[in-house]
Amino acid sequence: MFEIQYKIVSADNDDYVGENGFLQIRAGDFAFGEIWSDELDDIMPTESLCDWMERLVRVCKYLETEDYIALSIVDFFDDWLEFRREGETVFVGEIHAPKKVGTMDIEREQLQVTSCEWKDQPVSYKELCDEVYRKAGEYIRYLKENNEDEDGFECLLNEYEVIRTIESKAFSDEVLQGIVHKGEELLHMRAVAFRYKQLGMSAQEMIDNLELLRKEVDTEEEEDVILELMDQIGGWCHSDLRIF
Repeated sequence: MFEIQYKIVSADNDDYVGENGFLQIRAGDFAFGEIWSDELDDIMPTESLCDWMERLVRVCKYLETEDYIALSIVDFFDDWLEFRREGETVFVGEIHAPKKVGTMDIEREQLQVTSCEWKDQPVSYKELCDEVYRKAGEYIRYLKENNEDEDGFECLLNEYEVIRTIESKAFSDEVLQGIVHKGEELLHMRAVAFRYKQLGMSAQEMIDNLELLRKEVDTEEEEDVILELMDQIGGWCHSDLRIF
């Protein structure tokens, strides 16, 4: 299991809305970071959510071709999140290793580990990337909706089209998986649509993906189910069935 949670905490000195907050990364039975309760918003130190999301996206991209990535926990002098890939499994840990002069925020060479908080928590590479890209996409949409200009978070926006492409494929794959539930296909597919709606995918994005998907299915019955889902997403149905 790999999960990212974040909470935006606003302050008067923020450069843009949504810049900072709390973040927690959970891998298996362990977690790094804390999501503090509302009464502690003005007390506990916040972190740059934009920096975290941008670096986590880079971790996933590097792991496509690399088998070892260490992500510096910037606010601590010797703390890292370690990602070690073996086939389709990534082993995640929070480790301690010296940060020498010239150390980058992401290192691809094996570190000299002195100790660890926890390590070797197995997650699938797909699960890791799905979670990172979904949460980064959700966060980018929030930034775009709540800021008039994009100064300050351009580096993350550079990844937006990649994230949208990956999200679209994941959405289509999950809809296809719903088709195997004979007699309950639409129920499962509606659940997928509601979840991606919550993640920030628009009705038009879903419809565009489903339009492509319906040309790939094997039977007319499967296409009909996809068309019915499109109707419910687009609002061409009874109001009780509308997804948006």
